[in-house]
Amino acid sequence: MRIAIVGAGGVGAYLGVLLADRGDEIVLIDRGEHLRALRTEGVQIRSRARGELAARLPATDNPAEVGPVDLVLYAVKAYDNADAVPSLRPLVGPGTSILTLQNGVGNVEQLAEAYGVEAVLGAALTGGGTRVAPGRIEHVLPVEAETIDLGALVPASAARAESARAVLAPTGLTVRVVSDIQQTLWVKLLAMASLASVGCLTRLGTADWRDHPAARELYARFVHEATAVGRAEGLAIDDQTGAWALTQPDRLGPAHRTSMAVDLERGVRMEVEAVQGEVVRRAARHGLAVPTFETAYAVLQLLDSRAG
Repeated sequence: MRIAIVGAGGVGAYLGVLLADRGDEIVLIDRGEHLRALRTEGVQIRSRARGELAARLPATDNPAEVGPVDLVLYAVKAYDNADAVPSLRPLVGPGTSILTLQNGVGNVEQLAEAYGVEAVLGAALTGGGTRVAPGRIEHVLPVEAETIDLGALVPASAARAESARAVLAPTGLTVRVVSDIQQTLWVKLLAMASLASVGCLTRLGTADWRDHPAARELYARFVHEATAVGRAEGLAIDDQTGAWALTQPDRLGPAHRTSMAVDLERGVRMEVEAVQGEVVRRAARHGLAVPTFETAYAVLQLLDSRAG
């Protein structure tokens, strides 16, 4: 199988290293200083759970050099979609599947518009690492906490989803095929957007704010607002799911920080539009008030505008 990993950062490079011994043909697609490091030194991962990992994989910034592949693992930051989605064209043949591993919602729709709903698979990922320097990834989550829930957008692509699951299963992450990927993406958003918002507003790791009553109440308000928007979108988010989201801060390790909080700390761009922005815009379409998300969105837009 030929696999292209587009966006070889904390998620893409991590999965690439875990897949490197499968015998498949894997190529990393990235750019800039990170690409130069991938070419000269390979990927180096420091993991609390897995130890020191490394791999040398082919890397390029030109998809035309690669040509059509069987599977694209699409892991670019959501704010790069406008440029990155069209750049996939040389990788996509009649049987190519595109699996997006991005944060937030709205990504599958952009890919489906460009390449058709049958080619696109969505995934809600918990796991991966953080790029701390060109070619270097830091990984802190326990392996048992890492999951990929993936699914097709239409029933006709069910076999594609099963094939992607089989490809990713040897990584050691728990990989499952779900029947309603849109619901799964929104359920992930309930916790992820809420964790990211509190983490960025407080500039604290999850373990540093989760036992503070006011911060925990703030987190709950984010969850409740996102739940209301998801239900307005027609998703069947029951009370049990909302209760699950409310307990997520307690399930994370002492070193947990969301990727958005890490990006804010590093002074680089954040995926504000695909996370807080999507909640606010969809709430407006349904006439819902989401004052907590609106405040976070305004603050994070400002901070994002100052990113290097």
